[in-house]
Amino acid sequence: MFYALCAAVCLAVLFITIAGTLLLSSGGAWFLRRRAHRIAPAVLSNLLFAVRLLPLMLALFFVMGFALPSFLRFEPRGTSEGVGLRLILLSTLGIVVLGRIAMRWYRIHRATALVRSEWLHGARKLSVKFGSAPVYSVERGRGVVAVLGTFRPTVFVARPVLSALTPGELAAVLAHEAGHVRAFDNLKQLLMKITQPPRWLRSLKSMDSVWMNASELAADEAALAEGVAVEDLASALVKVLRMGQTAPAPEIAASHLVPNAGCSAVGERVLHLQHLLNGDIRPGSRSGGRRVKMFALISVAAAALLYVSAVNSFLPFVHEALEWLVR
Repeated sequence: MFYALCAAVCLAVLFITIAGTLLLSSGGAWFLRRRAHRIAPAVLSNLLFAVRLLPLMLALFFVMGFALPSFLRFEPRGTSEGVGLRLILLSTLGIVVLGRIAMRWYRIHRATALVRSEWLHGARKLSVKFGSAPVYSVERGRGVVAVLGTFRPTVFVARPVLSALTPGELAAVLAHEAGHVRAFDNLKQLLMKITQPPRWLRSLKSMDSVWMNASELAADEAALAEGVAVEDLASALVKVLRMGQTAPAPEIAASHLVPNAGCSAVGERVLHLQHLLNGDIRPGSRSGGRRVKMFALISVAAAALLYVSAVNSFLPFVHEALEWLVR
């Protein structure tokens, strides 16, 4: 009974935290969308990702950092307390949330593996430099330029694209995809897709397209930071768009040079590149990105230090709150 009660309490806390922070996350998404044009694309994509994952991350933190330690420390092993109706309901909802996440992960993993297998059939490995990720030319899909996979990415370029692009344009395309790989955009896509919010939270649901656009602009700027010409990248975008794409399965972890967002999104990217070329706006610098990462690391370290110093004082109060769930 002790371990069943512990599992039920943790699941209930997980659900309560996710449900409670969804509105906070929705407000953050609304705020970022209104100020998206004032934030550098790389910073915006990271902020949107953090806001989207906030409910699940906070839930896991509260469960592992407070609920579980409090229960194990103060609840007697020989407890005779049963699982009440309130706890059964909340823990069942927690199971539903975790089950939906697991099912989505399975579907995305399976769909990505199927697309990879399909594209690798008859593919030819190219001898081009792209870090440790292999690059293949594929027959399927006229305008395919994509990176598949999360921790072991693979780059796929359709043979018509290879024939149409100049060496400079191909280098720009690969530099763009390298930007996605360095930013772990496929992993972020996976996490965002498996944590899809309820449909009635439109501000969070619509945030996916905003994040996608920001990540593409950030990858464009990353390519320019590698020394590619603005003209080459813009020309490659237009050529690939005109070729058309075989629409990929929506539930895959992949970063496409031209996602299925239509001409308007590509036009916005070309206009962004034009502004960069004219000097109207400045690309996000690497030093700025390093400052953001340093700030994030310092914030995490400070939060961890605060948690370690205060957790013992909070655990008794947490246990009292857990008793309300059990009764």
